[in-house]
Amino acid sequence: MQSFAGRSAAIICVVAILSLALGTAVANDRAGPIAAFTYNPCVMCAAPGDVVFFNASYSISPIGNIVSYTWNFGDGSPLLKTNSSSATHMYGGLPGKWQVTLTVQDSNHQTDTVSQLVIFNVAPRLTFQPANPDLGQTVLFNASSTIIYFQNPPTPPEFQWSFGDGTNATGTVVEHVYHTAGIYRATLSVVTTMGNATISKTLIVGQDPPRGGGGAGGGRAIPD
Repeated sequence: MQSFAGRSAAIICVVAILSLALGTAVANDRAGPIAAFTYNPCVMCAAPGDVVFFNASYSISPIGNIVSYTWNFGDGSPLLKTNSSSATHMYGGLPGKWQVTLTVQDSNHQTDTVSQLVIFNVAPRLTFQPANPDLGQTVLFNASSTIIYFQNPPTPPEFQWSFGDGTNATGTVVEHVYHTAGIYRATLSVVTTMGNATISKTLIVGQDPPRGGGGAGGGRAIPD
């Protein structure tokens, strides 16, 4: 028969293991929102300036709704604060690229900020499959629909990926496996002679999408 001391030691060991496991889970669980956005330059728009459409619907909060989106368009214009995940901005033309910053706030008053270079002559495109991968499942990231309207000299672009878990890759189409469940911000940078045009999206790995994690209207809008 196991002694009382032996049983106590076993219980302590189990508690220690559970505490370590729970601590790891908490460390990998993000409580605040994650900001992410894409952009689409309207090169064919008949406008006096450069019109750019912004989409932040991939921003997400795991424990609440995103209630506000604050845009700094990087051209000295006033900040735009809105409860809509989409925004349109008209730039004055040159220099044709701007460092755009988005800050999101959720219903728990938590915030997150992301800053990305927007280049009018580059339209980065980022897709991934599956949409909500399981833990350990291979995710296919694809940038082949990216459009470069003009580049001088016409050098082939390079596609750089950051998967949000500390790992990176290069290539038009790449594969990645996540080993920890959670919400990640995947970032694509299109490296050109004009600069690195960048967009980002979030993806949920190994867990159900949070309720109302997207825009202020509830739910998570999925852009094209």
